[in-house]
Amino acid sequence: MNAATTQQVAVLLAPGFPMMAFSAALEPLRAANRITGKSLYAWTLASTDGRAVRASNGIPIGVGAAIADIGQPERLVVCAGLDPLGFIRDEPRLRRQLPRLA
Repeated sequence: MNAATTQQVAVLLAPGFPMMAFSAALEPLRAANRITGKSLYAWTLASTDGRAVRASNGIPIGVGAAIADIGQPERLVVCAGLDPLGFIRDEPRLRRQLPRLA
């Protein structure tokens, strides 16, 4: 499988995201790549500003891009905690980007 058929996935991390949800989103993609021996999925971790995001357990996770810089992935996964709508409401950068990514 070549890069043209690799599905591009962006994972947007919200402050206080649950590590369990983060793992549940990425591990099946990683496992599918490993089991098939093909690059079925590629992912980019993103935040609203391109800086690391602290999970609910306090561990900071580095990202590869700001939401404005991720291009047009085929899938967007938003990994948020207890108040995902508050995250969207309180982040003007995210509100500007979501219509483009829809």
